[in-house]
Formats: sequence, structure tokens, C-alpha cells
Amino acid sequence: SMEVDKITREAKADDANIARIRDKAPPRYVFMYKVSVKNTGSKTIKTLDWDYIFLEPDTEHEIERRQFTSDEKISPGKTKELSVLYNRPPTMTISVYALGKDEHLSIKGRAVIVRIEYADGSVWPRP
Repeated sequence: SMEVDKITREAKADDANIARIRDKAPPRYVFMYKVSVKNTGSKTIKTLDWDYIFLEPDTEHEIERRQFTSDEKISPGKTKELSVLYNRPPTMTISVYALGKDEHLSIKGRAVIVRIEYADGSVWPRP
């Protein structure tokens, strides 16, 4: 029928418009930050606050810092990999369009543990 043909044409036009909009949108990336932590102490870890610091490779100058909290039980002597997904690029100077082109080699990263809360309620560093 003519009504079915009209609906089909409109649906195809809508699909084409949506495809055009998607083609123009920037790619969506999610960045994963990971750190492997070994509990070398005698108490069970309950929570870790850690920062991921981005450095210029030549000068070691800090250019950006991400702060994370991980609620992870880590028993004495055990190692655990902590990971966090984040939707912003490592630094605002990196183009998400260029990430597949070795731009990630232009910065260095380092994870630093800044606070540990133990299962017994004690904290490092002490407040």
C-alpha cells in the first residue's frame, strides 16, 4: 500500500540521517588505568587511594594527574591488579583522533599510592 511505502521511505531517510550524524561525531574512547599492588605488610588492605601521574618523557615534569580510590581487599603477601575506566584522555593535549598513531609514546605514566586504609581501621600515612 502507499502508506506502507511512505513509512518505509521515512524510516530509510531517518536511518540515513542518523548514520550521517554518527559519522561526524568524534570517536568515543574509554581509558583504562591499571596498577599492580603487592601487600608487603602484615595487615589486610581494605582501600587504596592512588594517583596516576602523567610526565613529559624528557623532563619528568608532571603534566596531569588522575586520582582514584579502589576498594579492594588485599591480604598480606598477595598481589592484585587494580583497574579503573575513565572517559577522558590522559591529558587534554592528546587528540583522541591520533591515539592509534603512537601519540601515547609522547608521555610517560606512573602510579603512586597515596593512602592505604587497612581492614583493622588503621591508615597509612597516618593523618
